[in-house]
Amino acid sequence: MFGLTFAQETSVELELLHAADSLQTASQYDSAVQVYEKAIQIAEGKSNKAVIVGAYNGIGLTHIALSKYQLAESTIRKSIKIGNSLVDKNHPMLAGAYVSLGYCYSHMQRIRDAIDNYEIGIGMFRAGIGEENKQCAEAYSRLGAAYYLLGNSSQQAIELLEQSISIYHKLNMSQTLEMARVFNDLANVLQDEQRFDQAIELHGQSLSIKKSQLEPLHPEIGVSNYNLGRIYYSMGDYTKASEHYQITLEVDLHTFGPDHRW
Repeated sequence: MFGLTFAQETSVELELLHAADSLQTASQYDSAVQVYEKAIQIAEGKSNKAVIVGAYNGIGLTHIALSKYQLAESTIRKSIKIGNSLVDKNHPMLAGAYVSLGYCYSHMQRIRDAIDNYEIGIGMFRAGIGEENKQCAEAYSRLGAAYYLLGNSSQQAIELLEQSISIYHKLNMSQTLEMARVFNDLANVLQDEQRFDQAIELHGQSLSIKKSQLEPLHPEIGVSNYNLGRIYYSMGDYTKASEHYQITLEVDLHTFGPDHRW
């Protein structure tokens, strides 16, 4: 969750905020929204604007997870409007809301708007708490992915994704699923650059991390094998491509069932 872990005070509303974040991570979206709304209710009574900002941001991210992008945009904009009244103009809750808005715009294919908001959020993180934190690392990776989607900014995408990786290394997060996602994104950029050996290495690292933390038939295992299959197919190594595609098929059959419309 962008920006929700930096509040220092202990309070009921903050505890609720973290509880809602955990529910959202577990994909328990209805329950998460209910707890976010409870946090807002209590925070409003105490004029705790930082928690209100974080809670509306969390609700917005929940809407993104449910593909309700218009609703997510309006909710996150509400979070930002409240956040702009905070005394600390670089408050991490506000920075996180800008990054979340960028994430929303990425899903809406409004890539330029996404980039603008990612850069605002990163600037706030850097001015407020510095960039060596999980939230800023994730923001760099989202920004890199957005530049990749522009189609003509591969080098900028690579630099931003490498910056994200560097921060995760400094935070001792080298074997986390967050790092696996960045490896995957960077590998996709390198594949488009026809730097196949580097792409294979990164996809392999991503897959290794996922295997260590996820079930063998988790969808993310399928994603990595599909990406490796694409590279080997592009290289003309159809045997290895077939091996990875077969694993992808097994995962998809487990996830969606044999009657799924592919």
